[in-house]
Amino acid sequence: MGRACRVVTNTDCHFAIISKANYKDSVEKCRQKVREDEIKFLQSIPFLSHLSKHRCGNLLKQCNKISTIKGQKMMDEGKNWGYIYIVVKGEFRGLKQVVRKDSKAHSNGVR
Repeated sequence: MGRACRVVTNTDCHFAIISKANYKDSVEKCRQKVREDEIKFLQSIPFLSHLSKHRCGNLLKQCNKISTIKGQKMMDEGKNWGYIYIVVKGEFRGLKQVVRKDSKAHSNGVR
């Protein structure tokens, strides 16, 4: 399929040109490097360290990566999570609702 328009420079220009095939190859190599790093990360987690690269790769296919902002609520106490959260970067705290005998409820931060 040809170009949708003609390109004409308005000023003297300098271009870096890469073939589509080489571009795709470079992107794929970057993706493979990221995947290898992710597999190494999973294997560094004690309860996953026994898994082979192949199994970790399969596990990665099932993972969704999410990012959060400071103070964002991830889950509510008493709810079934249905997920395992692996913290790649950052810190979090767990808050536990505690009811005292005097019936005053408060949250106790657990790190």
